[in-house]
Amino acid sequence: MFWKDNKSEMRIAASILSADFAHLADEVKRVTDAGIEQIHIEVGDGVFSPDVTVGAHVVKSLRKVTDAILEAHLMTVKPEDKIVDFAQAGADLITFHIEATGQAQSVIHKIKGAGSKAGVALNPATPLCMIEELLYDVDVVLLMTAIPGAAGQPLLKHSLDKVKRLHNMIRENDYNCLLEVDGGVTIENAQSLREAGANILVSGTAIYESTDVWASAALLKGETT
Repeated sequence: MFWKDNKSEMRIAASILSADFAHLADEVKRVTDAGIEQIHIEVGDGVFSPDVTVGAHVVKSLRKVTDAILEAHLMTVKPEDKIVDFAQAGADLITFHIEATGQAQSVIHKIKGAGSKAGVALNPATPLCMIEELLYDVDVVLLMTAIPGAAGQPLLKHSLDKVKRLHNMIRENDYNCLLEVDGGVTIENAQSLREAGANILVSGTAIYESTDVWASAALLKGETT
């Protein structure tokens, strides 16, 4: 499993919501062959998030065909009940929503105890103060910059300021967590998100609808092609 805590290096995470599920293993290979290091797997339960998506069995299947970082993004109620299944399936990073549990610290410890990295996510309307006391203990903070649950939504206008404020909060306190952004990420706005302080950019449409994944990934990272 490839994991870097180096905040100076950008990472792109490919969201499988935009992939062809009839050929999911091939879709993952296509993007990892293009240098993408992380696969973002949205887990919706139809309660916390509007759509039912995938379960731990998909992570288990993908673990057999890739060495990429697999992130299980739990958009579910009671995330604590699903941690062991996803960790055992091979999720390197398990991210839960702060809005979905009243026991965030316990969830973090359960994820780490199961052998995975721990991430905490917050929806666009959720203030940063909700996760401020957890920053010292998590590996990743995932900021949703579009309404969760569907691919292809635009980046919300206030998102850049929120990314900047979270980046400053992490930097000023010397926390070791990475800042991940998910929602409306495009080649056109990637530079602004990088400059605001994002370490990981989640993108589906810009990657899976591209005819040149190498070039798209490089542009998202800010590299010349």
